Amino acid sequence: MVILTDGYENSSVHYSRAKIAKKIRKLEGGGQWKFIFLGADIDCYDTISDLNIKSFNTLEFSKSHFEEVNKILHKSIVEFSKDLI
Repeated sequence: MVILTDGYENSSVHYSRAKIAKKIRKLEGGGQWKFIFLGADIDCYDTISDLNIKSFNTLEFSKSHFEEVNKILHKSIVEFSKDLI
């Protein structure tokens, strides 16, 4: 699961940070899920500490590099998908 954000709060009424963190812990604990957090112009490491996302699965970048990050992400997904077929 890749989470890509610019840091703007969406004010969900259905999920709190604690509820999301619990769900991430449960899914990763099953061994079939990995969570990656990509944040543009925000302090990712402060955010992931609340969500149970590992720091080595996190990338901070500038919005000015969004296109480059998106291309790298796309290429990674395509390569990963080849292994599933």
